[in-house]
Amino acid sequence: MFPIPRITESFMDAVAADVGWHRYLDLHTPSKGRLNADYLASGFVIELKIIEEEGIEKEQRQRKLAKLLSSVYPQNSEIDIALETTPEHIRREVEKIVSGPIQTAVKKASQQIRETSEDLSRTSDTGAFGADGLIRADTQHSIKRGGGGDYPFVPKLGQ
Repeated sequence: MFPIPRITESFMDAVAADVGWHRYLDLHTPSKGRLNADYLASGFVIELKIIEEEGIEKEQRQRKLAKLLSSVYPQNSEIDIALETTPEHIRREVEKIVSGPIQTAVKKASQQIRETSEDLSRTSDTGAFGADGLIRADTQHSIKRGGGGDYPFVPKLGQ
């Protein structure tokens, strides 16, 4: 068995170079007051995020989950949180509570891709977003979590 490297920015730079992506900052000077994406490739503006915060690590989220789940499981002192077994009527609320870090990353990535595309007049390119193994990009309209389910993503640029 070999050790799996920690996903860092320098690791991603090496991978990006291997697949022919170019670091935005190696090619362009950022516009003042504007955000820029990480990489450019033929037909793509790409932003990668390393999400270091787990959705339920924050005490405020833990309290919200405890309140919500204790209303459904009042006799349980411990509850295994698995979306597959969460009752349908609270599943969306549980997803909303634990998905905060991902939603924040997606919103910022969307803005970075949009502003980069506008600044470089590359509005026909496709925006792509990726986050260190937690989610993968469908570069047209949605991100997908490992277990399925779509969330709003960066639309085809120019639409």
